[in-house]
Amino acid sequence: MLCVVVYLYATSLTLWALNVTFWFKNAHAFFMDYPSMPLPDRKAQANLNVMMLGTPMEALFMFNMVVGDSVVIWRAWVLYQRTLWVVSIPCLALLMSFIFTVVDITCLTGAGWGNQSAIAGGGPVCAHAELTSWAFSFVTNATCTILIGFKAWRHRRTMKSLNTLENNRRMSTHKLLSVLVESGFIYCLFWLTQLILFIDVSRDKPIIYVYQLFAGMGDQISGMYPTLIIVIVNFHQTIWEPDSSLPPPGAVSSVQWSSGSKRSGPATTFFSQRGIDVHLGADSNGEITMGDMGLKRPDSEDV
Repeated sequence: MLCVVVYLYATSLTLWALNVTFWFKNAHAFFMDYPSMPLPDRKAQANLNVMMLGTPMEALFMFNMVVGDSVVIWRAWVLYQRTLWVVSIPCLALLMSFIFTVVDITCLTGAGWGNQSAIAGGGPVCAHAELTSWAFSFVTNATCTILIGFKAWRHRRTMKSLNTLENNRRMSTHKLLSVLVESGFIYCLFWLTQLILFIDVSRDKPIIYVYQLFAGMGDQISGMYPTLIIVIVNFHQTIWEPDSSLPPPGAVSSVQWSSGSKRSGPATTFFSQRGIDVHLGADSNGEITMGDMGLKRPDSEDV
């Protein structure tokens, strides 16, 4: 996972540097390179000068998105004890997203940009490749967030039924699961804002500033969110790793009561839940036992 974190950081930093370079080259070309050219023609020429940066920026963003979605799937896979069938739908969506990412980059390399800066030219398949890849990415994130939400709901219900909700100072399992669910939900909402990249936005209208804002944010959030997941999960691995001090699943722990010499009778199960049996019995020892631990009642007392 260290390699993934380094990759996400490097690509996000590179995208930021390319965005800054894009803006400065565009501004320099507009104000300095063509002083005698009319303003509308000057703007078009300035855009042509920086268009060569578009394909590398698109490729970095799309592959960053695919790697980030892989981290989201890993999060769900680990929390479900590495059960592959649980993440089958997100994995299929990730595969389709990767395929259309390759199609989009291929179209940009061969046919260049279309009329809109975020869409490749070269026919209907190329024109919709990035949108299709984005849609499958959104399905991946939404499905994994639902899976984690279901896991958090089951965990809280189990803790309530056992009356053992965690109140310690450190971040509890339930709180950590809630953070993962809420952050996934917020990320899905943010990912919806990237739809503006597929709308034909005129550079002559004020909405172009909203377009540029969300485009720049998408480059960074697509790398920051998966990195945040890796950091959280690696700091709190006890979500899925059982505590070595606890008995393994299926082990039977029992609580028994023996009433001493004045009472007799077979041991009776008081209740049984999730492998924990509580017995009320009668033998001559007068002892309460739970697993390997025991409490012995004084022989002179009756309860």
